[in-house]
Amino acid sequence: MPSHWKGKASPSKPLTANGLSSAIKETPATPTPRKAPATTTTPRRTPAAPAPGKKAAATPNNTSATPKEPKKKKKKKNFCMVGKILQNHQEAIHEEVLRSLIINLKVPNSILNLRLSQMEVFFPAHTIGCIGTEMWRHGMMNDSDAFFGSVLHMIQGCVYSYDGLEAIIPQLFWLSNSQEMFSFVSLVEKGKPHNNCLDWKIRISILRHDLDSLVYNLYQSFIQKIKRHLALMVIPAIIEAQPLPGFVTEDKSAWLITGFMNLTLGTESSQGRMYTTTDIIDLFDNLWKHFEVFFVELVIVKYVFFELLYLINQVAFNDLVRRIDFCSFKRGLQIQYNVQLLEGQQL
Repeated sequence: MPSHWKGKASPSKPLTANGLSSAIKETPATPTPRKAPATTTTPRRTPAAPAPGKKAAATPNNTSATPKEPKKKKKKKNFCMVGKILQNHQEAIHEEVLRSLIINLKVPNSILNLRLSQMEVFFPAHTIGCIGTEMWRHGMMNDSDAFFGSVLHMIQGCVYSYDGLEAIIPQLFWLSNSQEMFSFVSLVEKGKPHNNCLDWKIRISILRHDLDSLVYNLYQSFIQKIKRHLALMVIPAIIEAQPLPGFVTEDKSAWLITGFMNLTLGTESSQGRMYTTTDIIDLFDNLWKHFEVFFVELVIVKYVFFELLYLINQVAFNDLVRRIDFCSFKRGLQIQYNVQLLEGQQL
């Protein structure tokens, strides 16, 4: 026995062939139980009590909190109501505009009211323009074409119904309103379209062309009536009138020349009324006052007086050439004096 085994007790049982004792082999080893992982439970936090002056915010875990009231949205302007009114009452609106603004309209008298405001003069054009703008904004292009077509046709028919000098005031009134509508449509054409209509620009350009034609027709009707009345006054006032005393001469062929000129110009006979240069000046003064009252554009005013003065020159010269017995000193003084009266006025 080795020496390092001496102090140790010998095993009580012999070892087997496997090198293990029988006692150890009989008692199996008990497995050690595995430890389960520790579960960490986090306690729920109880919401703190709200301050007496503040309301608790509504959270998923806070069932006792009062929910917030939803904010009231600002009501937007409903432009569709205007479109519905225009669609449902289209015929009534057309009839009201044609009757109240055109047919039965009392044109303000420029003689009694020397100072009219622009609202008093242009209210038909502004009203018609507002209705047309709302139609364009709501995509009622076909309805707007019919509306403006009936309005322009009615204005032209109403102006043509007047005759004589009584037609000056209504014709100038509608001439200025037509010019105002033309300016309004021209500005709309240059701006952005009110809807997604593809042919919007084309329709606006057609409407502008129609308004331009209306202004031209009203101007021609007005200037023809003034010329017809002025042609009756030119020969008696400038050629035949003898205002200078001491230079009066007799004219035996005056009635023949005057009758021939009336036939060529298509005017009526001026017998029974002797016009003077003062009558022509009064006519020009009245026209100038009407132009100022109804806010007619200065370009139109200048062109009107240019045409009237050209008519005076044309009629007087043609009549003077046909008169053989007017080649005298006295007749020359009378005609020169009448012409100087017209030139002395600041037209």
